Amino acid sequence: MKRMMMVWVMILCLVPLGGWAEKEKEGIQLIDPKVRSAAEDLSSYGYDVPESVQGDVAEWYHEILEELGNNPFFIGMYEKPEYLRFMLLWKCGAGIYDYDTGHWTPTSDKVYAFDAEVFDIEHMYTLFLMGVQSIVQDITITDITEDLAGMNEELDGTRSVSFLCNGHTYRAELTSMGDWIDGSILPFMNQVLEQENCQYRLFEIQDPYDQMIILIYDTPGKAVQMKMFVDYRR
Repeated sequence: MKRMMMVWVMILCLVPLGGWAEKEKEGIQLIDPKVRSAAEDLSSYGYDVPESVQGDVAEWYHEILEELGNNPFFIGMYEKPEYLRFMLLWKCGAGIYDYDTGHWTPTSDKVYAFDAEVFDIEHMYTLFLMGVQSIVQDITITDITEDLAGMNEELDGTRSVSFLCNGHTYRAELTSMGDWIDGSILPFMNQVLEQENCQYRLFEIQDPYDQMIILIYDTPGKAVQMKMFVDYRR
């Protein structure tokens, strides 16, 4: 199940922003009502979903139901409003990665989404910090340097990332786990935010069946509400 879900998420991430708008010209309905309703739900919580993202998720939604619609478990899960809210948030925060240049461009200033199993091992924490910067306007992160000297050929061992935040130097010592990000980077960044007197903190919303992670920068109360709002296990 996990592998099947990951394949569909990769397909969703590869759908270009605004791609559905071209199909509107061909007379195809723009947004599925369930997707539209899920987007309106998120907007009521302060997380607006652009029309282009709604269109991309609607396209993906119809494709996956076509492919898996005869499976009662999957169709029941994919039609849940909580699942559609999660996927809309994911698509909002995944950004755009240029595989030719290795450059990542954020697509939201409210939510950052990433896969805990990364493809750019050398720069995984650089990309993570860029994602944090995109949703935390209270700080400025510069001069990111990753030290891989503690890693062996199997990519085990240790690694570190150092950077400036609002002109102050920080360094995180992390466990190298191959192509998996070390989750301790999140509490470390919250310590940085506390040190920099930031208003809010980073909170993780994790896919219950997969390795997709969404970060929001908000209050503890709002984070609890958002986690429940997109928890499609219920």
